[in-house]
Amino acid sequence: MAADHLSPMSTPSSCSAHVASDESSALSSPSAHKLLEELERGLRDPASPSACPVCVALFELLCMHPSVRKDNIRLLRTEHPQFLSDIMGVLTAVRNDTWCSEFALSLQTIIHNCSRHSHAMHGRVARDFTSDRCLPRLLASLCSIVNNCFPEITGRSVDGRRFRFSKYWPAQPCDLLARGPDGFHGMLRWLTNVDDASVIRTYTHVFLWCRSSFYTAFADRDATSVFLRAVCHLLKSATAALRRRQHDRARRGTIDPGHRMACLAEFLDFLAVLGTDEWPIWGEFLTGHESELLASLTPAIDACRDDQDVVRAHLRNFLYQVHSSLGDDSLRYMPSRVADKMFERDLSGGGSFELFRTLLNTLSMRRCCSLQGCPHKISSGGSLFTCASCKIPRYCSKACQTEHWGGSVYPHKVTCALLTPIVTRAPPSMAPDAFEAACRAMGVDVGQLSIIFAGLIGHRIPGACEGGSMDRDRVAAGFAMMLGEANLLHDFHLALNSTSLDLQMPALYRRLDNMDIHDELHEQLSRYMKKKVQSQHRRVR
Repeated sequence: MAADHLSPMSTPSSCSAHVASDESSALSSPSAHKLLEELERGLRDPASPSACPVCVALFELLCMHPSVRKDNIRLLRTEHPQFLSDIMGVLTAVRNDTWCSEFALSLQTIIHNCSRHSHAMHGRVARDFTSDRCLPRLLASLCSIVNNCFPEITGRSVDGRRFRFSKYWPAQPCDLLARGPDGFHGMLRWLTNVDDASVIRTYTHVFLWCRSSFYTAFADRDATSVFLRAVCHLLKSATAALRRRQHDRARRGTIDPGHRMACLAEFLDFLAVLGTDEWPIWGEFLTGHESELLASLTPAIDACRDDQDVVRAHLRNFLYQVHSSLGDDSLRYMPSRVADKMFERDLSGGGSFELFRTLLNTLSMRRCCSLQGCPHKISSGGSLFTCASCKIPRYCSKACQTEHWGGSVYPHKVTCALLTPIVTRAPPSMAPDAFEAACRAMGVDVGQLSIIFAGLIGHRIPGACEGGSMDRDRVAAGFAMMLGEANLLHDFHLALNSTSLDLQMPALYRRLDNMDIHDELHEQLSRYMKKKVQSQHRRVR
């Protein structure tokens, strides 16, 4: 999860009216400021919002116009943060079907009674607000406004998993989730009922900034089922929209459905990557919904356009997580086109030392306590305690750090003694090649790495903390096999991409037959090698 996620987080307007911007669109102008004041009054009560939906769309179109957008966003975040929080209050309030039906009916009356109803611009934009589309248009415009005002997601924030609050909006979690974790349930309704990428973007933003609340909201199995059914609905809807678009490319006033699929795929990839590392119940999160998810993901991957390689990669990663949830046997039955792409990713992983470097970087940037079973969540601005020697594990308190040092099943003092000399001479911030060279110069091998891996993340393996030293040895042996396989894959990756592949094939096959690796990996690597050789022969011909 790196640079692929750096697509702009603002989304195109869902309104088809083309409105030009001028000086009056700046919030410093009297007309724009008056419109803002009216919207502030109309959105103040999330239980009964009364803002004109056409005026909300006008505000988005005019005040988020590229010519004035930067200055307006600054003013909104610094001088009108409550307006943005009130929008989030409307979006995150938990609604029932009756409220939604009654509110949707009331919107036409609100539009008709608006003081701007007779204005020409208001009339042009109002054409998009038919009775059946009025509520979705309103919600999409509200989402677009807050999306524009979110801090930019940079490569550093993604790699470091740092989505920080600041002194400007959003300054704290309650700016986004006034009702706490229940806000995710409130937004989930709009996520499945509004066919607009802006809503997915808003959900993604709030997830990134308030992940601990998301994990709390969907820890319950019933809530998990609702969420995963919503994901399946979104995938099917986005897939159908992509297929319709192939037959109707000239439609005006509609957002490119490829953009909506891209937003959804990005969210699912964030969920998989961050959830795997941070959420203790991730291993059971998908349980019971694998079949429905697989039936939704595979058509979505197939429907992506030729220019959507990044989107396909995100969806494949989530598909891999679903198959993994079913166990190793399921991985053998992945569609070959998906399995090959995932296998290519594993092949290019860089071997055991790159896995080691990546693990150290990941752990050193986590905002979770390293003591197994600690229930405390570390907020974005909360203080952290770090091991003074190796600088890798992080803790919510000195008490947890002390217990992890000598009292846990995997005492850190054992791991730290092995790890500190390595990170002193080979810090994980080094470039991959330099890190590997430094480790090799110290004589670090797979056996030593396996013990360190077991100490750092062995507790995540089911049953690994039940049998004392015997299970610790078993877990370390498992990591040794995994790291050996990583080295094998790395060597094969270099050989399969060399110009002398035909000459190296006999030695590669002999090595493969003599390796103690999992049967599934043996089959997959053999199949991939055959395809690679066939492909190279076709190019030669």
